[in-house]
Amino acid sequence: EISRADWAGEVSRALRDEAAAFDEIDVGDDRRTDHASFIENTDGQAVGWNALSEALGGAEPDSEMISELTTDLTELTLGRNDLADEMGLAGCRARELS
Repeated sequence: EISRADWAGEVSRALRDEAAAFDEIDVGDDRRTDHASFIENTDGQAVGWNALSEALGGAEPDSEMISELTTDLTELTLGRNDLADEMGLAGCRARELS
């Protein structure tokens, strides 16, 4: 069984790698702004998930910090979903948020 901290760290690494892969795609000038925003958002999520991993892995997890990070990650995910819709990348949307 994987701990919540380890799981959050894995999510962070996956998003970091995804942002790097998207950055290598040449999308042309007409889509570059959306593309750059998508990369920045994905990278921001990677940073947030890494911070969440650290917050969860502490000896005494800070519930206020965890709540703040969770809210930030939800907002980033919703923004990424909007960008994915604008760019026609339905497969890059989060499945569900609650």
